[in-house]
Amino acid sequence: ILLQGMATKTFSALLSRAAPQVLRSRGVHSFGASMTSGTWRGTSALRSWGSRELGSKGARGMKEMVRFTFVDPVTAKDGKEITAEEGKTLLEIAHDNDLELEGACEGTLACSTCHCVLEQDLFDKLEPPCEEELDMLDLAAGLTDTSRLGCQVQVGPKFEGAVIKIPDEFNDLR
Repeated sequence: ILLQGMATKTFSALLSRAAPQVLRSRGVHSFGASMTSGTWRGTSALRSWGSRELGSKGARGMKEMVRFTFVDPVTAKDGKEITAEEGKTLLEIAHDNDLELEGACEGTLACSTCHCVLEQDLFDKLEPPCEEELDMLDLAAGLTDTSRLGCQVQVGPKFEGAVIKIPDEFNDLR
């Protein structure tokens, strides 16, 4: 009960500072809200206030999820739809979903075994690769204009509905 009271006070303090500013920016100038018995009660605008305003984590600490497809020549030739947390790398997501993306150097930019091919529109939306990534990509088998290393690409909202291809072959020239 003590922890619940502390959590309610902490949440109320956060809400009293952040929510009015966010709601005013959305055209809501007055609202009523309370938290009793661990249940949130307030206007629909306030209930919809959530992870976008809190950053990458939502009101309960959950990260936003993104849906996209991995095409893996070994385990998912027709594509495997993935739902993944924003902020994870393509390499981490591939490993979490038992896809054949090696990542021999464990994401330290010392190999090209996590080479992926992105769609052109997604590639254009991302930050360009750093020099070290470009150097490693030069060693990748099946290099394309939209190649990236999976260990260097973090998933975000831009990935929604995208298709990521894992090449048929790779070079491990560590």
